[in-house]
Amino acid sequence: MSRPMRERGLQLKIADTGDEFDRIARLNYATFVEEIPQHQSNPDRALVDKFHRENTYFIAKDGEAIVGMLALRNQRPFSLDAKLPDLDAHVLPGESLCEIRLLAIEPSHRHSRVLRELFRALFAHCVAQGFDRALISGRLENIPLYTKLGFEPFAEPVGSEGARYQPMYMTRATANRNLRTLPVRAAMEAAPAGARHCFLPGPVALHPEVEAALRHPVYSHRSARYATLLDATKERLRALAQTQAVEVLVGTGTLANDVVAAHIARLGSKGLIVSNGEFGERLLAHAQGFGIPHVAHQLPWGQAIQPDAIAQRLHDDPDIRWLWCVHCETSTGQVNPVEAIQAVCDARQVLTHVDGISALGVLPCDWSRARMASAVSGKGLGALTGLALVFYNPALLEPPTPAPHRPLPAYLDLHSYARKQGQPYSGSSLLLEALASALRRPQAPRGAARAMWGDWLEPRLLQLGVHLVVQGAARSPGVFTLALPDGVSSQALGDALLDAGLECSYASGYLLQRNWLQICLMGEVSQAGLALLCEHLAQHLE
Repeated sequence: MSRPMRERGLQLKIADTGDEFDRIARLNYATFVEEIPQHQSNPDRALVDKFHRENTYFIAKDGEAIVGMLALRNQRPFSLDAKLPDLDAHVLPGESLCEIRLLAIEPSHRHSRVLRELFRALFAHCVAQGFDRALISGRLENIPLYTKLGFEPFAEPVGSEGARYQPMYMTRATANRNLRTLPVRAAMEAAPAGARHCFLPGPVALHPEVEAALRHPVYSHRSARYATLLDATKERLRALAQTQAVEVLVGTGTLANDVVAAHIARLGSKGLIVSNGEFGERLLAHAQGFGIPHVAHQLPWGQAIQPDAIAQRLHDDPDIRWLWCVHCETSTGQVNPVEAIQAVCDARQVLTHVDGISALGVLPCDWSRARMASAVSGKGLGALTGLALVFYNPALLEPPTPAPHRPLPAYLDLHSYARKQGQPYSGSSLLLEALASALRRPQAPRGAARAMWGDWLEPRLLQLGVHLVVQGAARSPGVFTLALPDGVSSQALGDALLDAGLECSYASGYLLQRNWLQICLMGEVSQAGLALLCEHLAQHLE
């Protein structure tokens, strides 16, 4: 049974008993047969909606009597589809839609708080379900009332004589502005995974097709089905990164970089690690953990790497035989010029290694000349977190003279994966299904959409007076790092955004230390979510 929400004696709840459904049918009849001539009369004086089994009913009860109701439905076709054949022309592609219907309030309660409380309860549910836009058909004489609630008209009126309706909609941003007392945090805590607007660098909001892949039955990583899917997935990954080989491991980006570090250690030579952010610093920590001889080329966070400076370092120190750098520095959004760095290394026969964890699926990637590169399933590729990806050039993987006493840990040894066709150890069929589903989605439209949203967002952020650590072409289209002004706490702002259903990155130690907040467009993004985000940022920054 649903838990009721009481407002000073008025009980708001989702209908879930036979008696409540009977009372709903009688209120439906009184409103849409006797008061509004929309349906034929019947001797039972009860009207069961044609979508009854698909409706979620929000009811207001005064004692046992139902004094008001609303119905919500999210399955197409909507009732409005039958009245407005071009409905899709009035909404944005990819939006999650619902339709509000059957608003009925007993005459004795029409000048009370029942209407507002019904909409508050309904919108709390919509937040939990992650809807971007709610549609409604408002009676023409009630347009001022719906407008006051936050609905906006679109299209021409529909319906028959005596029952004319104006198609209207409400977005999450509008609803949040007009219904500020909505208990969003409670709704979010009860929300299913992915219901909030997610602007994290990972995990990311998943496309419905990817979520559907997670509902496949689990099957063995030793099965022919798994082997076939793994081969197809690796082929798509190789094409995306323009590499000759890739292995898929159960793990995170840290594991992927441990694999790279383990194979660098086998070279037995000194290298150069380039760092201009948190994740460049982590490469240095990987090297230290494996006892790898190296020197560091460290720059201020947010400063671009200059290939000429790298060339000078290699010229000054001919003992450097390999280089490791980050393609996209997640901490700042800085895109490093890996192709130019690769050319510098090629000219001096220096092996390159790339941390591409926040680049793959977001930026064009050509790692064909690199010895190794790391990536993950759960960022720009739009799949579930949990798979580490290691790309490599087989001809460069084996060092000319392996360092003595450097046996590789079994799980980090790419040779074992190659010998076993990529399946030497246990794998997750669901994680692989999700990654395969994400890779089957065309990458070009996703990239174009991300660029469009980024171009829309950047000037609005600058108008709010925040400083972007990296701006313009040097910034990844998937990462906005905001250096907040004095007096604005990144933790307090991040908490407030979370209360409004907007999950941004701010809780990492390096972000808290610098009072930075990040907005990332790695996963699925909607216009409604971005508009709501900008609105809340304006409230806290102006």
